[in-house]
Amino acid sequence: MSFRDLRNFTEMMRALGYPRHISMENFRTPNFGLVSEVLLWLVKRYEPQTDIPPDVDTEQDRVFFIKAIAQFMIADLKAARQLASEITSKGASLYDLLGMEVELREMRAEAIARPLEINETEKVMRIAIKEILTQVQKTKDLLNNVASDEANLEAKIEKRKLELERNRKRLETLQSVRPCFMDEYEKTEEELQKQYDTYLE
Repeated sequence: MSFRDLRNFTEMMRALGYPRHISMENFRTPNFGLVSEVLLWLVKRYEPQTDIPPDVDTEQDRVFFIKAIAQFMIADLKAARQLASEITSKGASLYDLLGMEVELREMRAEAIARPLEINETEKVMRIAIKEILTQVQKTKDLLNNVASDEANLEAKIEKRKLELERNRKRLETLQSVRPCFMDEYEKTEEELQKQYDTYLE
């Protein structure tokens, strides 16, 4: 870094409120400790909740520290670029809208200056209310029809139940009653069996 860069850096850190005094002499020789301290302070100032280990005792610790700082700043850079793109897009949209302001201002003033036609507004409102009431009545009629159909269906079901019960009782009666011709049938069957046995002999 040049003398001017170092001077600007120290002044910038002082303006940011860095608690430790940084002089030009601090960078006469390599001073990784101060560099890591400044980087960590800047990251913490931007995102206090970030978790970057401050250990820089070994070479491996220093490599890990620099990678963590770089990854954090890259992620921040990506977010900043996306935000810049959104700002550009929104700015272009706002510019287009502002370009239409003259025409819109005239239309707005004309609409405000136009007298409010109460009769026409009332007419439109009455039509809208009438249409809504018609829809409500149609819905009520549909509900009444559903209730009527349900009552008819229940009556038919009850009627079928009664018919089924009557037929069941009739069947039980028929099964319990011995037909009047059964005695003659059994007698005839017995005679036929005897004749068949005689035939076989």
